[in-house]
Amino acid sequence: MVCYMTCSISLVFLFSMLYMVLMVDTKGLTQNLLSKLTPGETEKYMLIVSERKRLYLHGFALGFIISMIALYLMKSNTKMTSTFMLCSTVVISYTVMYFYYTLSTKQDLLVVHLDNYEARMAWMEYYKTMKNSYHMSMLLGVVFVALFSHSLC
Repeated sequence: MVCYMTCSISLVFLFSMLYMVLMVDTKGLTQNLLSKLTPGETEKYMLIVSERKRLYLHGFALGFIISMIALYLMKSNTKMTSTFMLCSTVVISYTVMYFYYTLSTKQDLLVVHLDNYEARMAWMEYYKTMKNSYHMSMLLGVVFVALFSHSLC
């Protein structure tokens, strides 16, 4: 069996995305946070969420377009399997999306606009949970793929 580094990396990204979607209770965290916010703060929160979602989707679209261009250019020089093409698309798309989202200018964090101590604590819990879950999902993805790849190769 041939081992592909590109496919291993793409599996890490996919595994981490699945972990974040399926395992993290964002609904409970969001409800707790929103229960502590004033109507004006809730409106600000919704604007921030909308902005972040837009940046994420724009980054992913840009990554997909760049991956298609890269695959087109690589295909003319080399013979690629469909598996390698799929894995390359995931890796390029996710990497571009990550850097686009991370490096994009964003509004202030919600905590800057919170006057209530309980609201700031709820936001801190939300922020820390999401940050730690993201890092844990990447770590678990790396471990999962390393074990899986080792068993196949």
